Amino acid sequence: MFLIGGALLGVIVALLVTALGEANPEFTFGSTFGYFLVIFGVLGVGVGALVWLVLDRRSKRHTYTATAQSVDRYEDADYAVQDHDLQQWTDKWENGERDQDAR
Repeated sequence: MFLIGGALLGVIVALLVTALGEANPEFTFGSTFGYFLVIFGVLGVGVGALVWLVLDRRSKRHTYTATAQSVDRYEDADYAVQDHDLQQWTDKWENGERDQDAR
């Protein structure tokens, strides 16, 4: 998305430079536009890539990685929420096991 946007910006700049610049009688409008299109198109893609990299790097500052392991007993867990939360999950766990045993 950013690369395409940068390329489109390069196309617009190339068109403006060609249309508003001083015309050279040795070159046609198409050849001049093509020349500037290549230059500004590559520069636009580069600018789009840089914008994407900066935004991506900025968004990764606010992330972190969490690792979870399954334990058989909640007492073995490194982190536990409050007792009533544990009881709620224990009840769900035990009810789920009874439902599977009944099948």
